[in-house]
Amino acid sequence: MKTIGILVGLCLGLSLCSCEKGLMPEPVQKNDPVRNFELLWQDFRDYYGLFAVKRINWDSVYTIYRPQVHEDMTEAQFYGVATSMLAILNDAHITLYPTNPELPRWSVDLKDGISKQEDYAFDVVKNRYLQNHKQMGAISWGWLPGNIGYIHVAHFMLKIGEVDAAMNQISADFQEARGLVLDIRDTPGGQDPAGQQMAGYFASEKYVYMRSRKRSGPEPTDFTPWTDWWVQPMGGEALRNTPLVLLTTRFTGSGAETFSLAMRKLPQVVHAGDTTAGAFSDNPSRQLLNGWIFSLSVGDFRDAEGVSYEGKGIAPALVWQNNPADVRAGKDEALEKAMEHLRE
Repeated sequence: MKTIGILVGLCLGLSLCSCEKGLMPEPVQKNDPVRNFELLWQDFRDYYGLFAVKRINWDSVYTIYRPQVHEDMTEAQFYGVATSMLAILNDAHITLYPTNPELPRWSVDLKDGISKQEDYAFDVVKNRYLQNHKQMGAISWGWLPGNIGYIHVAHFMLKIGEVDAAMNQISADFQEARGLVLDIRDTPGGQDPAGQQMAGYFASEKYVYMRSRKRSGPEPTDFTPWTDWWVQPMGGEALRNTPLVLLTTRFTGSGAETFSLAMRKLPQVVHAGDTTAGAFSDNPSRQLLNGWIFSLSVGDFRDAEGVSYEGKGIAPALVWQNNPADVRAGKDEALEKAMEHLRE
């Protein structure tokens, strides 16, 4: 009995110690440039999905940039080191948001925290070329000269029902169209399933257009199994056999690029304009101890043949680039070439 009493006492003592430890606050992590650098580098090591695609050894990157960081450096100096390290990844889906208002938001495609498109303006299309303009949310359409239908998608942050409502009306309106222009030259992205749904209205049969996987663990080879993305034919016959020009630029990104992969597989589609942004992956956000927010690409998205366009973008079959001066003067040469192509 005495032995049992001693054991019970020991167990109670251990339990109390354990409870007290659980109630104690977690140790405060030191908020200095060294610790913030370590957290930034480690989060990319554990979650970034494109090291293999970009052929980057992240441990080697550490040996270059870690010696440049010290505890008494300024925020501006830390910002310089951090952004220089992230620039190696050449990934427009990586963005750094400092809390210091004197330090601009950073990404490889930004200049002084600003992204300004000068080679395209939807207002030019509306004011000079488009007739009978209609709009449902982010999707606009109307007629161009020569009986050519025009569709513009501002973004793909759309619900499936929103896509269906617009596309059913577009299908009804464009039954007699000679050709179609699908304009995503300023479309920054959105939900991949929305683009997948829209592509179905131009498809005659089911097909795979993309494969994706995501990081699932701390090892560089830890990924989920590959997921195949399919386009399923939707709607009637109106849009399936009509020649179509898909227009893109460097401002066509993310979900608009995965939509481009789907559209490029269709026999009636010609991809024209300029190369896309080259940023496909999902990019959740993380936070450093100093409050700075950053996003990083956790996925690996490729076309149906296994080709990755991350950091490169999808090159069009026909390169038609606008002169910014022409755009400012109200002229869209790339659109005019698309109309000419569809009249041939």
